[in-house]
Amino acid sequence: ICIQSDNIDGLAGTINVEVFDFKGRLLGNYQKEVYTGYLVASKSFEIPVATLLRDYAKEDCFLKISLIFKDTIITETNHYFVKPAQMNLPKPDIQHTITDTPDGKEIKLTTNTLAKNLFLEFENIEGHFSDNYFDLIPGEDKTILFTPKSKQVEEYKLNLKYFQK
Repeated sequence: ICIQSDNIDGLAGTINVEVFDFKGRLLGNYQKEVYTGYLVASKSFEIPVATLLRDYAKEDCFLKISLIFKDTIITETNHYFVKPAQMNLPKPDIQHTITDTPDGKEIKLTTNTLAKNLFLEFENIEGHFSDNYFDLIPGEDKTILFTPKSKQVEEYKLNLKYFQK
């Protein structure tokens, strides 16, 4: 894992690498203190894949990588070891709630297993989602805001689409 900072003072922090299966079970956790200078890309974390995964198959796992600075997550990303078509993805049970906001709707999402490439759309209205086409991680709640182009819709019917083999 390489990091680079655009902060003139560089960046010191902690890389947190968590190994999960697609049902959200933590299989391993690795942390390392890191530093990088201003606009300098540096290799900050290296570990063999076999050590990360132990006896787990690449098709069943992913990494959640976080860069933490002063107890704040600066950035995080997920890494998959194989292409989506090769993943052994169980069917997710995605739960959602929709509540009114002054500007539209707030959508809270949660899932029991990884929902890969989740796409949201309302069947009967156009508008803007604050985030769309993302991976919903099991055990993590995600809140999306929806701003409709028109305020005259009485019923919002949400469709959720995700990657399936």
